Order: sequence, then C-alpha cells, then structure tokens
Amino acid sequence: MDEDKARDQPEAGLFRRVTAEVIDQVRALADALTSTGGATVGALTPSMVGNLLSSLQRLAEQAPAPTAAVDIFVQELRAKRALVVAMRAQLEAFEQELDILERAVQPLNQWGHQWTHVQASLMNSLQVFRPSQTPAAPLDPHGDRT
Repeated sequence: MDEDKARDQPEAGLFRRVTAEVIDQVRALADALTSTGGATVGALTPSMVGNLLSSLQRLAEQAPAPTAAVDIFVQELRAKRALVVAMRAQLEAFEQELDILERAVQPLNQWGHQWTHVQASLMNSLQVFRPSQTPAAPLDPHGDRT
C-alpha cells in the first residue's frame, strides 16, 4: 500500500529514498565510530562526512514544509465557508421568490373558495325548481354532497 502511495506521489517516494539513504549513511558512520573505539575522530573520512552532509541537505530540500498540509486545510475551510455563504444567499433569494409566489396565488385561492360557495348555492337553489326529479342531497360550501 505504501508503494501505491509512493507511485501516486513522486515527491513522497523521493523523500523516502533520500531518508533511507541518510539512515544508511548514519548507520555506516555509527558502525565506523563503534569499530574504531577511542580513535573515532581519525576514523571519520572527509568523504564520509561530505556524503552524510549532502544527504542531509537533500533530505531537507525534499521534506515538505511542516505547514503545507495545514495551509491546504485552511484554504479548503475558507472555500467551504465561501460556499456556505453563497448557498445562504441563494436560499434567501429562493425564499423571497416563494413569498412573492404565495402572495400572488392568494387571491386566486380566495376566488376559488368563493366560486365553490357560489356554485354550491346555485346548485342548492336549482334543486328547488326541479320538483319532478328526486332531490339530490344539497352541496356544502366546498362542493361536496351532504
């Protein structure tokens, strides 16, 4: 799984290789120091120290900045907050449109109720003038038979 991550992130793979190289050189230095006993200073060769220092330099150059991940996280948080602000504005505009629509439909709704009441009254009045038929049940104000 770590190999998959290294392939997906070439910088991470390079950082791991440089880190492994530094660790190997530090081990070699530690082995050289322990094998020489008291003559540790004489056992250090300039090339050994130079290799170690150049590996440490590459390690420092390849290491991601400690705040890089936090910076990205903060940017994502700001983007999410901006998205929430935009969504709030859209919801506010949508609510205003719904309010306008509700106010526009209100007279139509009242007219519909009045028409239903007029229709029921008219139907009930016509029942009086049809004596030859069996009278139907009168309509209530909602247009339903009672």
